[in-house]
Amino acid sequence: MIPVPSKVDNSEYTVGWIAALPHERAAAQAMLDQKHAPPQQKHVNDHNIYSLGSITSPNGEHNVVIASLPFGRYGTTSAATVAMQMLSSFPNIKFGLMVGIGGGIPSEDNDIRLGDVVVSKPEGTFGGVRQYNVGKATTHGFEERGQLNSPPQVLLNAMGALVSNHEMEESVIPSLLEAMQKQYPNMRSQAKGPGYVYQGAKYDRLFETDYTHDSSKRDCDECDPAKVVKRQERYDQNPWIHYGTIASGDEVIKDARKRDLLSKNCLCFETEAAGLMNNFPCLVIRGICDYSDSHKNDQWQKYAAATAAAYTKELLQITDVAEIKSTPCARDVMDEFWNSSLVIDQLKERLAATKSSTGLAYVYCDYRDQKEQSIENILGAVLKQLLGLLPEIPEIVLKVYDEWATHQKPLSSADAVDLLRATCAQFSRTYVCLDALDEFGDIRGLLTKLRDSPSSMQIFLTGRQHIQNTVQEYFNEENIIPIEACENDIRLFCEHEIGGTNDLEPDAMDEKLRKATLRRVTESAEGVFLLPTLQIRAVLQATTIRDRYKALETLPSNLDEAFNGTMSRIEQQPSALFNKAASILAWIHLAERPLTVNELLCSLSIKDGDEYLDPDGIPIRKSLLNCCQGLALIDEETSTVRLVHYSLEEYLTRQDRIFGYTKLVWQSRIARTCLTFLQFPSRRAEATIMENGETITLLFYAATQWGHHLRRAGDLGDALLELAIEYLYRGLADNPKHLLLLYETMCSYRPWTNKPNDVLRTHIAAFFGISGTMAHLLSTDQTNLDSKDKEGQTPLSWAARCGHKVVVKLLLDTSKVDVNSKNKEGYTPLSWAARCGYEAVVKLLLDTSKVEIDYKNKHGQTPLSLAAERGHEAVVKLLLDTSKVEIDYKNKHGETPLSLAAESGHETVVKLLLDTNKVDVNSKDEEGYIPLSLAAENGHETVVKLLLDTNKVDVNSKDEEGYIPLSWAAKRGHEAVVKLLLDTSKVDVNYKNDYGQTPLSLAAERGHETVVKLLLDTSKIDVNSKDKKGQTPLLLAAKMGHETVIKLLLGASKVDVNSKDNCYGRTPLSWAAQRGHKAVVRLLLNTGKVDVNSKDWDGQTPLSLAAWRRHEAVVKLLQSSIVT
Repeated sequence: MIPVPSKVDNSEYTVGWIAALPHERAAAQAMLDQKHAPPQQKHVNDHNIYSLGSITSPNGEHNVVIASLPFGRYGTTSAATVAMQMLSSFPNIKFGLMVGIGGGIPSEDNDIRLGDVVVSKPEGTFGGVRQYNVGKATTHGFEERGQLNSPPQVLLNAMGALVSNHEMEESVIPSLLEAMQKQYPNMRSQAKGPGYVYQGAKYDRLFETDYTHDSSKRDCDECDPAKVVKRQERYDQNPWIHYGTIASGDEVIKDARKRDLLSKNCLCFETEAAGLMNNFPCLVIRGICDYSDSHKNDQWQKYAAATAAAYTKELLQITDVAEIKSTPCARDVMDEFWNSSLVIDQLKERLAATKSSTGLAYVYCDYRDQKEQSIENILGAVLKQLLGLLPEIPEIVLKVYDEWATHQKPLSSADAVDLLRATCAQFSRTYVCLDALDEFGDIRGLLTKLRDSPSSMQIFLTGRQHIQNTVQEYFNEENIIPIEACENDIRLFCEHEIGGTNDLEPDAMDEKLRKATLRRVTESAEGVFLLPTLQIRAVLQATTIRDRYKALETLPSNLDEAFNGTMSRIEQQPSALFNKAASILAWIHLAERPLTVNELLCSLSIKDGDEYLDPDGIPIRKSLLNCCQGLALIDEETSTVRLVHYSLEEYLTRQDRIFGYTKLVWQSRIARTCLTFLQFPSRRAEATIMENGETITLLFYAATQWGHHLRRAGDLGDALLELAIEYLYRGLADNPKHLLLLYETMCSYRPWTNKPNDVLRTHIAAFFGISGTMAHLLSTDQTNLDSKDKEGQTPLSWAARCGHKVVVKLLLDTSKVDVNSKNKEGYTPLSWAARCGYEAVVKLLLDTSKVEIDYKNKHGQTPLSLAAERGHEAVVKLLLDTSKVEIDYKNKHGETPLSLAAESGHETVVKLLLDTNKVDVNSKDEEGYIPLSLAAENGHETVVKLLLDTNKVDVNSKDEEGYIPLSWAAKRGHEAVVKLLLDTSKVDVNYKNDYGQTPLSLAAERGHETVVKLLLDTSKIDVNSKDKKGQTPLLLAAKMGHETVIKLLLGASKVDVNSKDNCYGRTPLSWAAQRGHKAVVRLLLNTGKVDVNSKDWDGQTPLSLAAWRRHEAVVKLLQSSIVT
């Protein structure tokens, strides 16, 4: 008799298991110890089909819900949809398990084989999963959104225990697989294809990156065995388990070069997890079924699905059932959805449904990351996401990538725009979403680059109203569609707030008041949401109908009034709540970096005189920000606290006081809190929150930021100074870890591990710029002030490097410091001050009359070249005024101060240098660039004009690759610079570089239509000039799909529409057909001059090329033309 599956109520299920593919789901079901009956009820909008059951652990059973993606669908959006529907029917699920197959990323550090298991583990800024096609800008280039949430603590605890178990004994995965095959014999040997068993080492082949699979071959049996990477043989067939970061996106990676380009220290690729991590607390487990290359096949998929499922069962078997029950429900920690996120999600859904060749990229700006955001990195973020959507990386991108790798050059904004054009040409349309543009530092610079974007790119910008006028300066008004919050949107929001969690007294509302409130708030909104948000909450904070009418009469008419009103309501709270809110807002506003929630909790618990961290003094996280009346919130992505909006940050910046206290007083309080904490014994400096097992400490903030707050407090008060001195003498000695953390901030490495000594005190005081503390140390310490740390820095070097002029003067006044002391890189104090643009410090050092003004560091950089490169005009002027600097000195790369300033576009510095009449305007660096070439390449119009106005510059000077300034300007699409150069009437418009490329071919290949038009208008252009590959401008434009450029070139007389290249013997029509550029094919056919049946060297016609690449629309177009 077949046992009847038990029925379990939906509320009893705590584990959600998502398996994208049918064989992943089969492996999951095979791991259940007991199967349950189907769910007794489902939410009306839940379309998932579930398998229910349980897995036994030592102290109970885990009830598990298994669901898979709709057949034939994959990707982050589909996974998120399945997860959300699952939570709607099973409200007590605590976390998710995303289990299935993935593409491995083998490397020297990670010996990943087919069948191995990869488990997501938080590392650095990443919570275990990196969404490689979404990003943000940092100083190190584009970094993906590292703030995808970490797995829940209960799973991290279990993972830690499992890792420890595997140190002592082998994993039980092999025995679980054996049990599965015994219970389900059909899984061992399948009628079609391989089963859920190990496929054999001889079929585990990793090929060299450059060796691609012949698509005409069914499998790799005929691939060249000499191209297989030799790896050490394993002693058994048991899968290895790897812990680290998993790369997630919407595309299956099938290209080894693309794999290596996107990998960035990840262990495998997959296509669903990024859709879950911020909406569904989740752990990702992947069995490796291929190496994300062209040799990808399905042979290992079922076995890989089985090893991943077996690991998951082993993990659940040691996961504490009681700990899971105390874990918050997944629905309670779901992320917030903001307007930009909704737009992005809707676009993703629409594009997925239509399967169109449309690109989508999005980047979030953040006012707290000003130091880390740059134009290059924003554009790089967009570029990388779009490349991730393509089946193969465009040729031009690979070419530039190889150049970067060879020369180790960072991405320039000019490169990024070029590559964006080439990449956008691969899509029929491209959408780019930039959220919070008003929080980006160089808005105008970014808009200049976006203005040069291809016409197929549609840009969605969000930001406060004041940026609208700026945006309109860069784009034609007819191309702009302003989007404002309409009355209906605001009305719906207000209706949601009435009776909601922010309504203190829901019963204090009748129909008449409700209508009056909705009318008054919507009328004053002026198209933005923040003001009505504050207004409606001002009304709902009143507790009687009469008081609510009074609040309506005095509603704030602008944000400043609204903030003033909210601050007043905060002050009217009971003193405990008021003091807590004041401290929270002051900490968030004045913190040197965003505070984590746990750091804020810790800071609020510390009182003057405390000797250890008292866990009983830590506030309750759940209600932490209630007292702030909506002015502060928790960013769940990063687990940090922030102000509700950048407007509030600006408002507080304008205020002299925060809740009656000056900012000096608040800085003093924060410094005191940090120093009090740092005096705690290390074993009593942290606490564990019982509700989630997280560790509460202020260590990482306090150890690295205390001195900044002390400096900003003006060394306020003797008691605070005594606390700082006591810490420097005693606290650091007792806690050497503090020094290590601080020096990781100061330097790029851990400088030493021994206990601090007297020298370090002066170094630290100099680094922070705490003048009162330094004065005390100088009066009491008998140390050598020129002592160097491991970086070779003296206290004077640190003070100059950080721009602390008061401390610099204190040190200079001792007459005991070497003003020319050099660190390991050859930087003197003057080098540092000049490099960082600290005019006052430079003047102090020059006034000593002892500094070596032209001292060269290890890279051959003088203070003048360092200041010129970074545009510090005041410093450059000070140095020039000494009349002691060598103005044309070349660094190790042959660059003069003028070259460096011209390359970076520093107009005032260029003018200062030119006005000396002592600079060689045609000086070449090691790559043959003159200042004009550098300025032209980077589009610095004013600098180009300044150089041309000298009448001394060689406008046809060529560099090592044969580029002249016009070549660079044309290649980069800098229309204004091209015009300036053409207006000299001296440039050779048909000059060929070493690759045979003319300015016209360079502009045509990259789709710079305005530049192409300028060049054609000269009437001197050889429109059929061929490069060394035999490619004409028309052929290059056709190859890249630049429709507008094609129109311009076809309008030129004598253009050869049937010219063939030297490499493949293909015409412009052949290339356009092969790449699927339908509009270009139509334009060429409409000339009536193209040879539709032209054959390349392999005998392929445009029609056969289009058919081979399955471009159906192009095939129909060509067939119609041939018939005609």
